[in-house]
Amino acid sequence: MIYFDHNATTPIGPAARARLLELPELAFGNPSSLHPAGVAAREVVDRGRAELAAVLGARSAEIVFTGGGTEADVTAVWTMVWEGRARRECARIAFLTVEHPAVRAAIAQAQSLGLAQGVPVAVTAEGQVDLDSLDAAMKGPLDGLCLMHANNETGVVMDLDAVAQRVREHGVYWHCDSVQAAGKVPVRVLEGGLGAARTVALAGHKLGAPKGIGALYVRRGTSVTPLLPGGKQEGGRRSGTHAVRAIAAFGAAAKAACGGFVDGESAGDHARDLGLIGTLRDELETALLEFRGSVVHGSGQPRLPNTLSIALRTPGGQWADAEALMLALARQGIAVSTGAACAQGSRTPSAVLTAMGVSAVQAAATLRLSLGDGNHTGEVDEVVRALHTLLNDG
Repeated sequence: MIYFDHNATTPIGPAARARLLELPELAFGNPSSLHPAGVAAREVVDRGRAELAAVLGARSAEIVFTGGGTEADVTAVWTMVWEGRARRECARIAFLTVEHPAVRAAIAQAQSLGLAQGVPVAVTAEGQVDLDSLDAAMKGPLDGLCLMHANNETGVVMDLDAVAQRVREHGVYWHCDSVQAAGKVPVRVLEGGLGAARTVALAGHKLGAPKGIGALYVRRGTSVTPLLPGGKQEGGRRSGTHAVRAIAAFGAAAKAACGGFVDGESAGDHARDLGLIGTLRDELETALLEFRGSVVHGSGQPRLPNTLSIALRTPGGQWADAEALMLALARQGIAVSTGAACAQGSRTPSAVLTAMGVSAVQAAATLRLSLGDGNHTGEVDEVVRALHTLLNDG
């Protein structure tokens, strides 16, 4: 299979696989237990936590393991809701209109219960945060801001420096979803714009770790309301027995995927691979733009090096049927998507593209192709040939 859907999920990488194979025999224990099996498991969890913290530039105590990126996002949103409710009857939470559905749905849920008011922050036609809209949202009392690092559909990397300036001026709790950014661009919680975020979400399966493990970075001095109350795991911030093997793999995968961004550390194989991936993405983009009138979403903005969101036209000038193209490619063993994996199967236009002002017909012509480790030039050529054939036949 040719796999050009790495933004949906990644295969388990060599680093994670190696870590799983080297786990001590007693790692099956419950890390909360005090006998040898529990201690062995706790050591595995501590190592994974330390590795993740190191690549983020965080303290180990600031890492809260979750069941995935969605749980991390929703935990941050509901923390904002309850903190806001302590100050006023209805919390006021601003959010970027292209946020991950987990963020938007959590805010909508709180709003439906009368606990919060969602304040949308617009994006430009290129998918970048509209700073005028952000300024307008911050004019009133604000209990939180959800503004992502990089968009999962278009790959647009937000202007975090400009966001941070405003967050510091207003003293707003900013939650940043870095799920799609981690491993592709630097995610360092004490550096640059991200230094103003109070919480940051990550997901293991976007980095070459198994599914079902994520993390919420919680800056020292920030409290979070546990979405899952009960035990005292994760310092009382997230209950439930630790997923020891998944945490071990997450730590190893994060070190392999993000370590090259750490100052003073060798770029490593992954960083070199990112350069190749960016070159392949650019070659793919150039080839597909040969279909005159096709549009790259987010063009001209900083983008993740692996991501291409493109609305395709047929040689006759008509907008293509992206869903039909995706299914036809799948029959040929080529995996791409029409947008976010969590929205596949929906007949409504992409919420991200709609927020950017893209028409419904153009959104329906959009494919997302996201590359990753292991992709090569021959695969790009094969995908381009397949699309040329399908579009010419259409």
